[in-house]
Amino acid sequence: MSALFSSYPPQERYRLSSGTICQVPYHCRDSDILLLHGLVDYPALGNVLTGQNYLPVRTSNGAGIATLWVVNYRDTTCGPYRELILSFVASRTMLTVPFAAPLDLVAAFAHPEAVTFVQQLYLNSRVPIEYGREVHGIPKALQPVRFSSEIAQARCSFWVEVDGNAAAEGNIGLPQGESAYIAVDIKFVTPVAGNQTVNALHCELAPRFRDVDAADVLAFSADTQFGTMMHTLRFSPRLVQFCPQSCFVMPKPLNWLPLDA
Repeated sequence: MSALFSSYPPQERYRLSSGTICQVPYHCRDSDILLLHGLVDYPALGNVLTGQNYLPVRTSNGAGIATLWVVNYRDTTCGPYRELILSFVASRTMLTVPFAAPLDLVAAFAHPEAVTFVQQLYLNSRVPIEYGREVHGIPKALQPVRFSSEIAQARCSFWVEVDGNAAAEGNIGLPQGESAYIAVDIKFVTPVAGNQTVNALHCELAPRFRDVDAADVLAFSADTQFGTMMHTLRFSPRLVQFCPQSCFVMPKPLNWLPLDA
């Protein structure tokens, strides 16, 4: 078992609105994480982040940065589930980062002045939706979601349906080879409308990377709010990141402070 879980052992229990009782902090003991890092229209992203206390980070070629996450959680505090996440790279102040190659998007993601702004999340299980919304202020969608994802023959295929309408689907080639596990801390914030919180993920990942190519397929339906947003942003994926058998801990929001702070 990862040392993460002994460093952040269960401290409290929280009764969700449904009556389910879950431990705090949140533990993810096993998951596969696919990330598609890409460029988006900077003015359109600025419109999305208006009033959010954060500005979109701008690349040297004038674009914004977005990441689409497709996650299969096999063992967590909230049980197994699947999740589709849309996030942006943002900052408290105007920040421009270099962009000459797809891997530069990961450098921007990890910039010390940048945060991951979590815009939208779709899940196929009620307990993690309640946990995310009630404990962390994360805007996990309440709509009914059907979610399928499969990893086979070095590819990941996924399909997400929201309110009976197909929202996103893809078939993405996975980076090959082996990589060592590293410790990664991800700071992320949530929108104002959901009681804006600042959170941290303490992760152990073995990331693999490859550039997006013509064999990768990704589509969004304008029949859903999510698909319409992705079309408006003109999301252009450039880099595939795959983190198999990942684990992480998510403590209480960083908005909580000790009495002497």
